[in-house]
Amino acid sequence: MNHPNANRQRRQFGRRDIDRNASATLAGGVSVACVIRNVSEGGALIVFPGNLVPDGPFRLTVEETRDTLVCEVRHQGPDGCGVRFLNGAEGLRLINH
Repeated sequence: MNHPNANRQRRQFGRRDIDRNASATLAGGVSVACVIRNVSEGGALIVFPGNLVPDGPFRLTVEETRDTLVCEVRHQGPDGCGVRFLNGAEGLRLINH
């Protein structure tokens, strides 16, 4: 059952445009540059070079803050990859910086 305050907070922190440079550490330790286009409490839209789509969970490190978030791809489209944060409401850290 959802808690009413959690729903209010989720709406309060809707998707926000942030355009932040980041790097993604993929399986095998390969690191690639990427851009976080927007973020919400539970996920983000990320643009990878060459339309790369990570296979499995990966670590996303934001350049300016060095915050690291664990993510998985939920969908992909022409604007990038929609990811979900595996550690809950991690997007709040990006929204509040």
